[in-house]
Amino acid sequence: MLRSIGAIAAGVVVWAVLWLTGSAIITASLTDGIVEGAPITDAGLLSILLGLSVLISLIAGWTTSILAPRAVFVHTFILAILQLAQGVFVQAQYWNLMPLGYHVTFLGLLVPMILLGGRIRAPSTAPAPQLA
Repeated sequence: MLRSIGAIAAGVVVWAVLWLTGSAIITASLTDGIVEGAPITDAGLLSILLGLSVLISLIAGWTTSILAPRAVFVHTFILAILQLAQGVFVQAQYWNLMPLGYHVTFLGLLVPMILLGGRIRAPSTAPAPQLA
């Protein structure tokens, strides 16, 4: 039970840390085009953020899958639902700052990319690694 919770929590932490770090690096490198509290409409920047989200979701799903003691799909599905709930909450806060298409695409890609990340785990019959 604790390993299951830990596997899911690890996916949540990995997603959050990578997103906060990655988006901070991206926005810091583009300080000319970003004004605090102003709408972000630059298609290039929004595409980069979506790409970052896809990559991080794959990594988070993979992390959960390699740590899950069994029932890998169940663990990654729970992670995906938790991330979707958190994503809806966060996107609601930025609703007026980004185009609707960004929000829909961001949220629409979370679950499938996390589940795909969980499927990346090499071969599906391989046992989960045992921690000492």
